[in-house]
Amino acid sequence: MAVEDGIWIMHGVSPEDPDCLHSVKDLVSYVNEIGFLPLFQNEIPGFSVEERTDPAAWWSDDPEHDPWIWRETIARSGELLYGKFFAGRAGFVSKEWLPYFANFRRDGYDFDALWDDEKADMRQKKIMDLFGDTSEFESTPEYFSYEIKEKAGFSKGGEKNFEGVLTSLQMRFYLVAADFRQKLNKSGKAYGWHIAVYTTPEHLLGYHYVTGAYKEEPKDSARKIFARVIENFPEADARSLMKVLGYGESAKAPKKNKAKDPYPMNLIKALKIDSILDPKEGWLAKDFEKMGYPHVAFSPKGLSPDQMVGLEIAIGQMKKKERTVLHYRYEENLIFREVGEKTGKSAAWSSHIHSTALKKMRHAPVSRWIVYGYDGMHKIWQERIERTKEAWKKEGKTRQAYMLTQPLENLRSPGLSSAITYLKKAGIETIGELREEMMREDWTFGIHGVGYVAAEDLYNKMRKLGLM
Repeated sequence: MAVEDGIWIMHGVSPEDPDCLHSVKDLVSYVNEIGFLPLFQNEIPGFSVEERTDPAAWWSDDPEHDPWIWRETIARSGELLYGKFFAGRAGFVSKEWLPYFANFRRDGYDFDALWDDEKADMRQKKIMDLFGDTSEFESTPEYFSYEIKEKAGFSKGGEKNFEGVLTSLQMRFYLVAADFRQKLNKSGKAYGWHIAVYTTPEHLLGYHYVTGAYKEEPKDSARKIFARVIENFPEADARSLMKVLGYGESAKAPKKNKAKDPYPMNLIKALKIDSILDPKEGWLAKDFEKMGYPHVAFSPKGLSPDQMVGLEIAIGQMKKKERTVLHYRYEENLIFREVGEKTGKSAAWSSHIHSTALKKMRHAPVSRWIVYGYDGMHKIWQERIERTKEAWKKEGKTRQAYMLTQPLENLRSPGLSSAITYLKKAGIETIGELREEMMREDWTFGIHGVGYVAAEDLYNKMRKLGLM
């Protein structure tokens, strides 16, 4: 699309041209075939929706033939990703190629990690904070563009350059356009123009899918993307590739002199336990309620000695590589590039392992140790065990009641010695505490080293003793 003599000119093809795209189905099929495609003409000849459609069809308000309406239909369908992905201009990316774009443009960073490494600015953070933690299982919100502008503080007298900041987040694939909708009046009736609705790609496709290319260097993902364009559009030269594909667009904000919290408060702050433990809206509070745990106030400003012991148990349930990254990240306060140098891996790898570890630590079977503390967790178990003992004594199960207070070693089975060692590292000390844990369907989650086979052997042993 260009302006010639003050008139907008669309550079397309004749409807009779065999390369002409005539429908949403045609466009989706073509993008899935080549991987990604800008909406409008650019420096690479032929590399756009505009150059493969009938110019007369644009802005015709015909849903069947108008490419401007197609973009709304496709974004809503989720068949392709849509947003300002190409030098700040709109376009489509297939699901297959999304992980490579995310790795390349993000430089291997999840947004929280990007912020922690001081590579994102406050305006970007204010917007991304609206969408929560993209690595969590909980649904990420969707917002109209005008809602983001208001909630993130870009209204009159607030932060500046809203459109530019929003575009920068799309260029890095932290946000995508998920739909175009009209506003609703008080009666619930739609009115006005269709407005973009934004969300995270993780919300649409899942965290592990979106970050699936983090295992490789961002520059390797970039090479694949560039090679794909050259394969389909041989006339593309190095300069046009860099301009259209946004080479070097990954965040490189200047360093800020930001004071870092000391360990362990930097880790506690990153876990955001206080927000997900909110009794009204926090999903962790709801999980604890389902587990029958009492509500407690949690302060992210300081841990008690008992909670510090609980934190060590929680960290101990992570895999070795996760513990290593957490150590360098929080105890030594290193940025991800430095963590990568220490571990012999990339910054992208370190960021990915870090996100995985934080996600695991937020879930109830692990985070409960931080929230309630070591003695606090054992008190919860002990109250339950005492109730079970009293009930069993009334039923004449004196031996079983006695067994509940015995240490795990009393299970006395050579094949279980390794599992018992891991259970003790997970804070479980008595047979009664193990029984309490086994009452949960997913009880091995959060206990490093105890797999399905060991769990079944433990269950069978407990059942033979009449404890299950």
